[in-house]
Amino acid sequence: MRKHSFVVHAGTDTKGDVLFMEVCDDCVIIRSGSGAVCDRCWYERLINMTYCPKTKVLCLWRRLTNTTRLDKYYTKKCRELYFCIKESMEKAATRQKNGISGEPELGGEFPIQDVKSGQGGLLQVTMEGVGLKFSQSKELEWFIELKDIKEYKTKKDIFMLAEYDPKRKETVRHKFQSNMAHDIGYAMLCVFSYIAAARSADNHTRKELEARMAGRRRQFLHSP
Repeated sequence: MRKHSFVVHAGTDTKGDVLFMEVCDDCVIIRSGSGAVCDRCWYERLINMTYCPKTKVLCLWRRLTNTTRLDKYYTKKCRELYFCIKESMEKAATRQKNGISGEPELGGEFPIQDVKSGQGGLLQVTMEGVGLKFSQSKELEWFIELKDIKEYKTKKDIFMLAEYDPKRKETVRHKFQSNMAHDIGYAMLCVFSYIAAARSADNHTRKELEARMAGRRRQFLHSP
């Protein structure tokens, strides 16, 4: 997956927070100054994009659940950023038209806050399940196998997940607050859809998919 990074400021001038904008094959990833992912702008939700050479401001309009959101970013390289996103979107549209997807970029990392404990952390959606890590407590760190996920849904800024605990032999429900709750739900949908498609594929294809995604759980749990 190719990525092009740009340094931008939130808003219309340099007074805004410093952010890193990564232009990827299927979306634009927005990271905070510390490098944490704070937002994703999927191309299929992007409905308009403009830039002004005079003010050096890039404007992104995207479709949310029941509304349209406008985000503005200031950067001296607004023209380069605009055409970089435009080119990436055109290539994504061409791949979709020709039925060429290449290696799927599924899942992702999302900032969350556990509703029960109030601790902030990271939720990672992978092809094998959902990983949860919290910076302030090693006890609140675990991985939920995909087969144990019984239900998931979003409601405003809350992502809810139900898992079956084999040890306790009961269903445990979790609630996480995140400004990317809908993105988490969409990532989950993509993973389950891809798994369903893989199950209907031939054995050779399944082995390739398993080999490609193997180790993501281990990498997540052992990452710093």
